[in-house]
Amino acid sequence: MMRGAGLFVLGSLIAGPAMASGYIPGFETRDTLGSHAECIARLEAAAEQAAAVVEPKTIRPDGSTREVTLEPITQGVERANAQQARYRAKLWYAHGTPRADIGRMEYSASWQETNLTCDGKVLITHNSQGYTSSAFGPLDTPPASETP
Repeated sequence: MMRGAGLFVLGSLIAGPAMASGYIPGFETRDTLGSHAECIARLEAAAEQAAAVVEPKTIRPDGSTREVTLEPITQGVERANAQQARYRAKLWYAHGTPRADIGRMEYSASWQETNLTCDGKVLITHNSQGYTSSAFGPLDTPPASETP
């Protein structure tokens, strides 16, 4: 009887942290394009699209927050040589929810990583995504210009 209880506790300790955040690996795709220049154009378009998604932190009337940030992994489109280039970046989607029951903000985030490589005219895509466990901090208050 005690042995089963010990396994349950051990299993709970091992599974607990693993359930608090997650990672979903992407699968690799390869597309042969018309030229290396076309491949580079795809990388540049992906970099522009990622930058366009960025949003500064906003505080809604209910006190919740949202922010989208871009974490560059490469410095834009990087060219290794005449036939190879890559673009890597991670978009972070952060949300905060006021928790009146504990007087704190609960923060959570998810992310999407873009990983693109041009090898000649072959575009190699390997994207992934994930999320973080919740964290707690002080309640956010809107700037004076946003208060009624």
